[in-house]
Amino acid sequence: MISVSQAVEAIILHTPFLEEALRQNILNLSSVARDIKKDIETFTQKPVKTGAIVMALKRYNARGGRTLTGTVYSKIRDITVRSGLVGYTFRNSQTIASCQNELFQQIGTQPDIVCNISIGLLETTMIISASLEQTVRRVFADETEVAHIPSLAAIILRLTQDTTEIPGIYYMILKYLAWDGINVVEVVSTYTELTVIVREKDIDAAFSSIKQRLAA
Repeated sequence: MISVSQAVEAIILHTPFLEEALRQNILNLSSVARDIKKDIETFTQKPVKTGAIVMALKRYNARGGRTLTGTVYSKIRDITVRSGLVGYTFRNSQTIASCQNELFQQIGTQPDIVCNISIGLLETTMIISASLEQTVRRVFADETEVAHIPSLAAIILRLTQDTTEIPGIYYMILKYLAWDGINVVEVVSTYTELTVIVREKDIDAAFSSIKQRLAA
């Protein structure tokens, strides 16, 4: 049998938005306690008073929870914004690899070109500079197009090399966009870069959301 404090922590750890709202002190703890009371009693297998849950919530906040904002801030080396992008998704085929190779040959050493390609089990998605759109349409003309999304922009975060060993880094970056109602179209990552793709109309809000909270 676990304690009330352990039950509260277990619920919070499985409810990220609740955790963040508690950290920012924007919730009425009594209301939260009443809302999770049945779950707490299921965990502890005994009746629990609302006041005891409120105290457990306060103790969790006093310990600082598991806030990662400061950790993320220290791992961001640079933030870059790129606009004028488009997205294409094609169904995987026996010839799509050769199309990708031809695209790379066409791009060559062109400066300031964005070309992110993600290969899945059934489909391949690419986020490219709009200037490459005609090239992609020609090279992939015989492939099955699944989706085409115009007017995209990217926020590129350069991170330190040790971020691959820190749980929750990407979560902390993406959750603020969700909090602010900003839709993420695509996420692309390499070893030390995280690229978040949004609609161009959302790029200013998305940049502000990340910059103000994580890199201020």
